[in-house]
Amino acid sequence: MWIIRTYIDTFRKFDDFGGRANRAEFRNFSIVSSVIQLCFPAIGVLSPVGCLLENVFSLVLLVPAVSPVVRRLHDTGTNGWLVLPGLVPFLNFLILCLLFFYYSDPYNNGYGLPPNRQAKESVPARKQV
Repeated sequence: MWIIRTYIDTFRKFDDFGGRANRAEFRNFSIVSSVIQLCFPAIGVLSPVGCLLENVFSLVLLVPAVSPVVRRLHDTGTNGWLVLPGLVPFLNFLILCLLFFYYSDPYNNGYGLPPNRQAKESVPARKQV
């Protein structure tokens, strides 16, 4: 169920284009979104409502799907504006795919702390008694 929890957390951060997202967050969001999108044609075969639901889900997912892509590019140390050439079919698709699966920058970069260190450093250290 951690995949669904990660998906929901990423969906809640749909308006955050400034942070960083590790590979697991990006991968889980992409997998769950793809599985949901693949279920709609099966529903469409059974009832005409499936096509409508697929279109509504695609519109709802438009902005939240771009946010983890931009944050993933920030995690690799590249600019989030590289998403724009990727919108042109086949122009920048291969480069973007390689950057999505590239290792995270282990150090601080212009976009903040690495996602794994953010969680550790956001919790205050315990005081010794």
